[in-house]
Order: sequence, then C-alpha cells, then structure tokens
Amino acid sequence: MLKILGGTTATDGAITKEGVLFAHNFGSSNSFYGISAGNRSMTGVYNTGFGDYTLLNNTTGNFNAINGAASMFFNTTGYKNSTIGSLSLYSNLTGFHNTALGFYSMYDNVSGSSNSAVGISSLKSNISGSSNTAIGGSSLYLNTIGNFNTVIGEAALTQNTQNSYNTAVGYEAFTYYDILSVGATLTASTASQVTISPALVGAWTPGDHINVSFQLPYT
Repeated sequence: MLKILGGTTATDGAITKEGVLFAHNFGSSNSFYGISAGNRSMTGVYNTGFGDYTLLNNTTGNFNAINGAASMFFNTTGYKNSTIGSLSLYSNLTGFHNTALGFYSMYDNVSGSSNSAVGISSLKSNISGSSNTAIGGSSLYLNTIGNFNTVIGEAALTQNTQNSYNTAVGYEAFTYYDILSVGATLTASTASQVTISPALVGAWTPGDHINVSFQLPYT
C-alpha cells in the first residue's frame, strides 16, 4: 500500500516520475494524473485532469473534468468544461460550459462557451462561437464565430465559418455551400436554389426570421 502524506507547500503530497510531476491533488478538491498534468500554483478548485499535460496552465478555472493528453492545455480561467479525447479544447483560455468529446474536438476554441462537440475534429476551428451543437466527425469544422448552430452528421456544415442559427442533418449536409451569409444579398439565382418563406429579396441582417429549405447536389 502506498501512503502519501499531504502538506502545506507546492512540493508536498505529489508523485513524480523521473523528476517530473506525475500525480497530485494540489489545491482544493483537485485531482491530476499524468506527466505534468495540472500545476502547483493554481487557485481553481474541483478540477480533474487525466492525461499528460491536461490543464497544465490552469489558474482560476473551476469544476473542469478533463480526460485526454494535452486536453485544455492552455486553459486559464475557463470553468465547467468536460472533455474526452487527446487535444480536445487544447487552446481554450476562458471558454466555459463546453463539452468536447473526440480527438481534436474544439481544438482552437479560445473563449467560445456552451458548445457541445461530439466526434473527431468536431468544431475544431471554433474560436469564440457559442451555443453550437456539432455531432459527427468534422462537423462544423471551420466554424469560428458562428453561434446557435445545430449540426448532426459526419462532415456536416464544415464550410460554415461565421453564420448563425443554421440546422443541418445528414452526412456532409450543406458542406459545399454557404448561401445565406450575414449581409449577403439574395438574388434571383440564389432564390432559385432555395425555398424561402416569406419571400425575401435584398440584404438581410441578424434578427430577420427566414425559413429556408433546399436540396443541393454535390459539386
């Protein structure tokens, strides 16, 4: 039986591997397992990190449940995030209430919050977009600042970068098109590809309510 006594300094109560921090519970109700997981200076509480380099830079972030090598590597103040998968939420700094399940999921996220990403590389490029749901490998892959998108299906809506309030269901759904961009002008040519209700021609802005349905071919 291995018994480790706690202590009051940053070097007490830890297991090292070849001189590198490997397991410890520094702070209040924190647990870290893996090479350089967590750190010995944070004030954040109720964090769990399983995997090498998880939560390495955390400062005040609380209630994070992180699993996977280098997951949430750069996080400082983000809180109540959950990850499973190496490099998931890797770049997160301040984002909160995110769930990232799958290798590389939400890798580029910095401040985006309340997102759910399930599948390898889902929401990979997201930076500040919030309240998105992406289920399926590479779904919403290029989204950076778009909000309130709901996508189900592998590679669905991968080309969307900033548009919001989209719903896409199915394998590669709307992957090759990005018709309704913010500030875009709907033309007769565009209108022939989509069914729009009510009829709208001209510029539209966020807040306009448009129901759109269309079936687009591959290119």
